[in-house]
Amino acid sequence: MARAALVVVALAACLWLAAGLRASRLLSDAERPFGSARIDAAEIERRHELLADARRFNPDPTPEIREAQLLVVADRDREAVRVLTGVLEREPENYEAWLGLRQAAVRLDPPLSRRATRAALRLNPLARRAGRDRR
Repeated sequence: MARAALVVVALAACLWLAAGLRASRLLSDAERPFGSARIDAAEIERRHELLADARRFNPDPTPEIREAQLLVVADRDREAVRVLTGVLEREPENYEAWLGLRQAAVRLDPPLSRRATRAALRLNPLARRAGRDRR
C-alpha cells in the first residue's frame, strides 16, 4: 500500500514537472525577439496562442504579463489592462504587473497609469532614485 502511494506521488510530481517545463518552453518561444520592425497580426496571434498554452496548469503569472505586453505592442491596450488587472487582483505585490499596467494604461487611462507608477515605486523605491540618476 505504501509503495502504491509513493508511485502515485512520484507520478504526480513527474506530471507537475513536465507541465512546468512545457510552460517554460512555450514562454521562451513567445518571448523571442520579433524579426523585423513590422509585426504582422499572424505573428501576434501565434505568440498569443503560445502564451495561452503556457498559462495552462501554470500558477506563475509571467505568461499573463507577457501576454499583456504583447497586447500593448498590438495596440490592444484595453485587453492588456484587463489581463494585468486580473494578475494584480491575485498578486497585488507583483512589481512587473504594475509596470505593465503603467505602460498599458498610459494612453487609455492616464490616472490609472499614474496609480500603477506609484504602486510600482512603492514596491521598489530604488527605481525612483535610478530614474533620477539617469537624467
